[in-house]
Amino acid sequence: MIPEAIADTPALEGIDLVKRFGSVVALHHADLAVFAGEVLAIVGDNGSGKTTLIKCLSGAEVPDRGEVRIEGSVMRFRTANDGRISGINTVYQSLAVQPALDIASSLFRGHALTHPGHVDKGLRWLEAKGVKKPAAALASKVIVLDEPTAALGERESTQVLKLIDNLRGRGLPIIVATHNLKQVFKIADRIHVQREGKRAAVVSPHDFTITDVLSMMSGSLQVDSTDQATGPVR
Repeated sequence: MIPEAIADTPALEGIDLVKRFGSVVALHHADLAVFAGEVLAIVGDNGSGKTTLIKCLSGAEVPDRGEVRIEGSVMRFRTANDGRISGINTVYQSLAVQPALDIASSLFRGHALTHPGHVDKGLRWLEAKGVKKPAAALASKVIVLDEPTAALGERESTQVLKLIDNLRGRGLPIIVATHNLKQVFKIADRIHVQREGKRAAVVSPHDFTITDVLSMMSGSLQVDSTDQATGPVR
């Protein structure tokens, strides 16, 4: 059971984030919050700012404006390593796995979570490193995955989803950016819809359908603030 005070404070939060690349505004006053023990899916069309949002949250990009907070404390990241040291372990999009590695090792290769062996071994190693307690060890505060099942087959994708579910069960907050809405509705506790560089809505998959989310992504469906799932899922 996650203590209520911890559950009510976002494990990772982006507030009023702005990021420009020349004349292109990639993030336009974007907000995001993920809480302990949940999977937050980020969805949106290409160019909606999903990857830029992830990079600003993890330190790979420095926002032009706004704040990034970990457990309520304002952070000043200059590099992705700053984010990793602070406990944000990000796996950026890769379209291929290493054939000699299992799913867990391939997914986290080059990161603090890498470990040889099959998925269960990887999970036992994570547990030994303190993953049961969200802030207990390096890389255990938040995990961020950018398109983790891209180009994977059904069997491998199922293993990745199982890994994500196991990590959530250990109290970790997990952000997953993906185009695969079917997987989103299998694994996510809340869905953050990104559109034109900002949050269009954040909703529960229990209250809306895939068609609804597609409409939010296109802008044809507006969700009233009273119907949005902005807080932690109980």
